[in-house]
Amino acid sequence: MKRAWRTVAAIALLVLAALFITLGMARGEDAGVYRKASIICLECIGIG
Repeated sequence: MKRAWRTVAAIALLVLAALFITLGMARGEDAGVYRKASIICLECIGIG
């Protein structure tokens, strides 16, 4: 019985994560995240 709840909770979290990722992409936030990540990476290797 306990294992069934764990499986249900894991599936619910995966669905929720997919929903939030989809909403963020629909709002265009993925471009901002990519831009910030590339700037940080370029600073780490000394180019930016």
